[in-house]
Amino acid sequence: MQGLGVALAVPLALANLTTALPAQKHGWAIGVQTTVVSVFAIAMPLGIALLAQYGSWRWAFAATVPVAVLVVVLARRHLIETRAPATTSLDPVGCVLIASGLALLVFACERSSDWGLTSVGTLAPLTAGIALLVAFVLAERRARSPLLDLRPLRGATTSVPLAALALVQCASLALVLYMTLYLQHVLDMGAFRTGLLLLATSVGTIVLSPLVGQLTERGHGGRLVITGMAALGVCLLWLTFEVFDRRIIFLVPALLLFGLAPPLVYPSATTLVADTALGSAKGVGAGLAIQARQVGATLGLALTNMLFTAVEWQKRNSLLKPGDAFTPEEQSALDDALTRERLDTDLLAQLPSASQDHVRGAADEAFATAIEITFLTLGGIILLGALVAVTVQRATIGRSTPRPSA
Repeated sequence: MQGLGVALAVPLALANLTTALPAQKHGWAIGVQTTVVSVFAIAMPLGIALLAQYGSWRWAFAATVPVAVLVVVLARRHLIETRAPATTSLDPVGCVLIASGLALLVFACERSSDWGLTSVGTLAPLTAGIALLVAFVLAERRARSPLLDLRPLRGATTSVPLAALALVQCASLALVLYMTLYLQHVLDMGAFRTGLLLLATSVGTIVLSPLVGQLTERGHGGRLVITGMAALGVCLLWLTFEVFDRRIIFLVPALLLFGLAPPLVYPSATTLVADTALGSAKGVGAGLAIQARQVGATLGLALTNMLFTAVEWQKRNSLLKPGDAFTPEEQSALDDALTRERLDTDLLAQLPSASQDHVRGAADEAFATAIEITFLTLGGIILLGALVAVTVQRATIGRSTPRPSA
């Protein structure tokens, strides 16, 4: 139900925003929207950490209900209604194909660490998922009212910023997720201290987003996208060399650099995509931008987690003594034990004290190694994407025609 709500609210909010304002204000408006989202992204984790630490984690869900009610009341009073052409209809075939295909791909990636990459349990859903996504593309090309209009993807003006949105979303989520776990379970920082340190990742968004929107309106959107991807790639490579040293002081500058990437990419790429649609198709452009980020978050994070888990488990078992090694079935129980504050699981409690310390040390080193390999891989992909964008988009995105001033 939450997923359905987000799927409805986020692209339609962006579509209403671009419809309510003239074209020369779109970049600025999307930049301001990104800033507001970033402020909530900073405040919410800290608030949730405090609730979980001093109250109950359940309040993290309940606290959003009054805010949602207030937004609904204000939206009914002030939101400008938009109308699509009467010929528009739902595409149920497309909905089923893309949802099923992505679900099977994510399932295969998640379970591959338990079953192995070459097992039937992994290959069967992986093959079925790819087949369903191919069927989705073929069905959308013939649909009268497609769920995802694929025609804009044929041009680099739309496909490159969409790819940038997907890549940056995937890398950003992976960075925040694994750094949160690293700070809490390897460096033994509490949830609130971890949230304070990760504030560094959001400073750039608050400062830069409105400015990036204005620069996009002046025809610099392509350069901003490429610069943001380059900054993110450099940040990931930087973190690759700093994570294993376990020195927080050197992580802060890297996290600050990371904070520059999303505000450079999200407003500019979203504006470039949204402005490819005209009139009543604004919702299509907004939907494309949101869908690119969702695919990057869903499929990209699943593939990233598959790589991370494989490296972590292989490294951990290579460091353990022969008598301490664990079967794949015991790995999940070990993960659960290592992330608890007290040693209250039979899996570790049955080992001698020296072995318990050795297992924990091996787990920390394996986790750091997995982060290094994951960040190195993502950083290389992001920098390669930036290089491709420079090569392909020099004559399109990089030389966008500036809009006339208001």
